[in-house]
Amino acid sequence: MVFLRVLSTTIHVFKWYEDDPFDRNSASHKSLMQVRYTCHMAVTKLMNEKYPQEDRLWLNQFDMAMTQWSLIGLVGIRPKECGFHMTNKHEFEEYMYFWKVIGYCMGIEDRFNICQNNYEESVAYFDICFNECYKKHLDEQCPKVQMGMKLTQGVFLGINGVMPKYLFSYEGFMKYWYEALGVRHPIVLQRLDQKLSYYMMK
Repeated sequence: MVFLRVLSTTIHVFKWYEDDPFDRNSASHKSLMQVRYTCHMAVTKLMNEKYPQEDRLWLNQFDMAMTQWSLIGLVGIRPKECGFHMTNKHEFEEYMYFWKVIGYCMGIEDRFNICQNNYEESVAYFDICFNECYKKHLDEQCPKVQMGMKLTQGVFLGINGVMPKYLFSYEGFMKYWYEALGVRHPIVLQRLDQKLSYYMMK
């Protein structure tokens, strides 16, 4: 189920790259509106009515900005680890502008959009988001992080149905990124397939 949810998100993201998000007849526009209204707004309305929280809304502007970070933030703060070896500053700025537009289309107000007007500002913002909103929780392995790790394991169960673990394992993936991001939580590789997948990522 988790794998299918991630696969659905991936398919939507691919559509956003294909054409003009402001052309009402484009696949990009239709996908964005489906995600914004059918998924985000409908689920948020349901959650706010069924499970109201004091002084906080489900899926608020902060949550939207953090979701935006998950799609562009790593590229900004660890470009080479993401495979962007030959990309220049101008190309990165165009890429970040693309995600600024996607954030706008999803309903993120400009003041909360983590993609700023130039490369340096955007990367500085990405760093702040990671250090203040992600890293300290990853270091502590709080209950929400542990839940997120279980969800990630669910995604890899689906992936490993079509791709062997020695090519791409959950443990190898987590060790690679925890080291790249300086997370103070060791990932121990116990099996040969885990070690192979880690070294292939490296």
